[in-house]
Amino acid sequence: MLEWLIIGGGVIGTTLSNYMVNQYGMARDGLRVLDPHAEPLARWNRFTANTGMQYLRSPQVHHIATEHLSLQNYMDAHPELGGFIRPFKRPSYRVFQAHTAQTIEQDGLAGLRLHGTAEFIMTTKGGLRVETSNGVVKAKRVVLAIGRTALSYPAWVGDLQTAGAPVQHVFEWGFRLSDVPTEG
Repeated sequence: MLEWLIIGGGVIGTTLSNYMVNQYGMARDGLRVLDPHAEPLARWNRFTANTGMQYLRSPQVHHIATEHLSLQNYMDAHPELGGFIRPFKRPSYRVFQAHTAQTIEQDGLAGLRLHGTAEFIMTTKGGLRVETSNGVVKAKRVVLAIGRTALSYPAWVGDLQTAGAPVQHVFEWGFRLSDVPTEG
């Protein structure tokens, strides 16, 4: 039985797993992150790439590493990836992504993952039983870090789609910014 199961391997689930094992000393074999994607932050990576953002909305202290100034130190060592902008020292997308990839590799966070989705959770003696798409996982504690899964569309989108307009949400899984034709 696991001590902890984190359901969701996005930014929050990955950050939490990093703190638990690398800051608070939890045994690596007592924690797993259940996620349907093979790589940590798969949805984040896909969706943020689709937005074409150059800088994050969050300040430089928001990152997945356990050291407070880790992103700042990484940027200082890699100025070619871009810096920060005002307000709040918001990091460039490139430096944030490179720092995140290094943290996942350096801190062994991919090794904490279980592939699958949670389908049902019930209490059992001494913990919780999580039925997943790939079998049963038992844990003493479960954290839900699933983020927002439903997309939000303005009411007028339905009329446009009914009329045949090619309207897509930037966070639809099949949407790719690179497929959008440019005017020219």
